[in-house]
Amino acid sequence: MKRRLSGEEMERIFSYMEEGFGISLDYSKYEYNISPKGKVFISVPSPNMGTRFHVNTGLPFVRLSRRGTIKPTTAFIQLFGRLATRGIVKISAEDAKRFANGEDVKTSSKEEGYVIVRQGKYDLGVALLKEGILGNMIPKGKRMKVELI
Repeated sequence: MKRRLSGEEMERIFSYMEEGFGISLDYSKYEYNISPKGKVFISVPSPNMGTRFHVNTGLPFVRLSRRGTIKPTTAFIQLFGRLATRGIVKISAEDAKRFANGEDVKTSSKEEGYVIVRQGKYDLGVALLKEGILGNMIPKGKRMKVELI
């Protein structure tokens, strides 16, 4: 059953998005719910319909692991990544083809942790950057064979 995020959880997520990516939104306009598996959804406030059904509505925002790790979702980054001012790794068109297909990509970036992968003006998704390798985090259902970029 989903639940609303606590104020402490929300503050931690918002700080992470600001410090890690420079993404600063007016988060107070939205409602945040978390699923039992730790996926946080962002949506416009909705009235309580009094039903016993609990559905995941809204845009997948981040995932919270049991260990406290925060991972931005591909859906959120593809829509709002353009607002990011840091935590971005730019890749070539050739690497973008491989990344979109689900492959890991080498980079010269020295950052570590979750980063936004960008090719030109397009935010492709999120990767876990470790030891110069962009570990692909694009969900299998969103991967695609790209011929031209």
